[in-house]
Amino acid sequence: MRKIKDVLSRRPIFFGALFLVPFFAIYACFIYTAPALPFYDGESVVLTGRICEKTVSENGDVDSLCVKGEYGFKCYVNEFKLSSAIPLGSVVLVNGTFKHFRSPTNPGEFDSARFYENRGYLFYLNVNDISVVSSPKFPVKEYFFKMRLHCIEIVKRSCPLESGTINTLLFGDRTGLDPERQNSYKRAGLAHFLVISGLHMSVAGGGVYTLLKRFGMKRSRAAVMGMGFILFYGSLAGFSVSVLRAVIMYLFRLTADVINRSYDILSALGVASTVTLISNPLQLRDSSFLYSYTAVLVIGLYFSYVHRDLQIEIFGNVYSKDGSEFRSAKIKEAAVIPLIVYLALLPISLYFQSYSNLLSVPLNLCLGLLTGPVIMLAALGFLFGGIKLYFFAALADFFCALLLKVVDGLSYIMSTCHFAYIANKPGLSIIFLYYVAFGIILLQRKRMPGKCVAVVVMSTTISLLSLNPSPYPSLSVLDVDQGDCIVLRTGKHSAIISDCGSTGRSEVGKNVLYPYLLSQGITTVEDIFISHSDSDHINGISYLLENSRTGPIKVKRVVFPYLSKEMWDEKFEEIYDLALKNRVRVSAVKKGDELNYGKIRVEVLNPSPRRISEDPNTDSTVLWASVGDTDILLTGDATEETEKRLALPDNVSFEILKVAHHGSKFSSSGMFLQEVTPTLSLISAGKNNRYGHPHKETIKRLENIGSVIYQTGQSGAITVYLGKKKLKVRHYCR
Repeated sequence: MRKIKDVLSRRPIFFGALFLVPFFAIYACFIYTAPALPFYDGESVVLTGRICEKTVSENGDVDSLCVKGEYGFKCYVNEFKLSSAIPLGSVVLVNGTFKHFRSPTNPGEFDSARFYENRGYLFYLNVNDISVVSSPKFPVKEYFFKMRLHCIEIVKRSCPLESGTINTLLFGDRTGLDPERQNSYKRAGLAHFLVISGLHMSVAGGGVYTLLKRFGMKRSRAAVMGMGFILFYGSLAGFSVSVLRAVIMYLFRLTADVINRSYDILSALGVASTVTLISNPLQLRDSSFLYSYTAVLVIGLYFSYVHRDLQIEIFGNVYSKDGSEFRSAKIKEAAVIPLIVYLALLPISLYFQSYSNLLSVPLNLCLGLLTGPVIMLAALGFLFGGIKLYFFAALADFFCALLLKVVDGLSYIMSTCHFAYIANKPGLSIIFLYYVAFGIILLQRKRMPGKCVAVVVMSTTISLLSLNPSPYPSLSVLDVDQGDCIVLRTGKHSAIISDCGSTGRSEVGKNVLYPYLLSQGITTVEDIFISHSDSDHINGISYLLENSRTGPIKVKRVVFPYLSKEMWDEKFEEIYDLALKNRVRVSAVKKGDELNYGKIRVEVLNPSPRRISEDPNTDSTVLWASVGDTDILLTGDATEETEKRLALPDNVSFEILKVAHHGSKFSSSGMFLQEVTPTLSLISAGKNNRYGHPHKETIKRLENIGSVIYQTGQSGAITVYLGKKKLKVRHYCR
């Protein structure tokens, strides 16, 4: 008891903040409920509020506004042109069309509604008109906003090679960032490199503070100047979660130096977290908050309780308490920090993005040597450009580009190593057990009876994180709005896919299918079957193929319907070329072909090589999948003509039918359904789609044969677990 009191008395601020966290968590996760909105989607509304954020395109037009009033909402400015002259802080009257942010209807899908709710925005408006009610007397936020835009323009003008990345690193502006680089860094576990962090505060405030002291200024005055510059820089970069944390913690660092007190990273972190959560407790549910604070927390615990004789100083230099540099033996201990941070962030990465790259540990160790020079060169490029020394700015830009090419090359190599990825979305109970084991090992490492024990315990807990409890095989019909996407799971980490496309949702392969596969721990796609070339069945496949070589999901083969060359169109050609470019095998199937995937047998029932129709729907690939005693019929957009010439097996009743053509009345004829007699009928169609799918006639015919009907438009993604004795159906809808 005395020991516990001693520990608490040393860091009362930190433990006080730690004590408050559960209360914030209870409020954010269980007590808070979003206010009921008296509007419906598509309604034209007029609302008043104060502009608190805005984004501007390259030509100076406003893209979006964030408005706070009776309700927090976001305004998207499309055809309507709005000058950036409307200052932040203005009270505006907005006329627009009301829309809810989209909630996920598929496992693994990004939750836009939760994301914006955590930031205080409940809905968005497609703007028709905006008028200014009043402007702020002292537009301080607008001043910083315009200054930020001016700084961004300086970088664009003086650092053409890496202007997008430099603006991201210095000012948090991602509009010019190369999407390919961003995607590559994310997969290699380097996404934090593109976020303004404590190192930026060290370079900015610490640099000013150190220079002023060297020029003879008193320490207290230099510290005040350094604090002022840090606050200025934070306002310029925008006070995101990570920026606010870094600013508060570095203010503590400078204050401690002035009053001759030792800087305690945990106490500073406790104050920063309390300030952030008091201003908005919902941040505790946000990935940005969890990433930023967890990383610093584990570093603070390591240096405060595991190695008390170590401490990280400004500019990333490592010192012991007496101020001398580390001995070479201690550098080895400092090298374990990337590993500890990776292990601490692993559950968060899996929970929010469903995958993690094990090779990010050595990569981050290398990046630690490059981050400081890259930021310094970026800052020099901006400073030289600001004083119109364009030659020196270009020189800094050139060397910055060289270092970034090294990072690009390393991240590309790491992202191509499929064996290094962990893919899964663990449950909260597993995450809790993981952190218990991790905390015991971290804080009791010196008392463990050998390093082997720690390795075994952590290996076991990591295995738990990657363990997906979902039984297999299973069949999932994903909610892609108006389109088709079917995933048949063939093993713990493998599946086959039948179609992926949509005319109701953009980038369905990126936003729906890819996250779904990762959340289920599926990293190998044995085959992608394409039923026909309609966009609502094919336009999402490109994303999987483009990312097959550099990403956690490997595609082995694309399977086309066996058609004459005259029946191939540009969409087939595009997929074919893309597959070959990314070293994915290509083949074609016809009626009578059989394929085996362990316990699963797939037979092709259509198309027939002798019967070629001008209607691509008629020649849709039709698959009969047998999983034990369960028979599944996947029909694509097969028409009634297709159904008539299908050679269905005798004495076989299909337990599951993927209803053809999204429930069109021109398919699923009464005679065909009497022959198939499905127990479950699964319909993939968009909610309130313009085609009226599924048609009432089709629903009536399915009801007449006693089939149980599930629709993605009503239930979200539908998953059928194919057990030995009975089928278990789950639908995903929030």
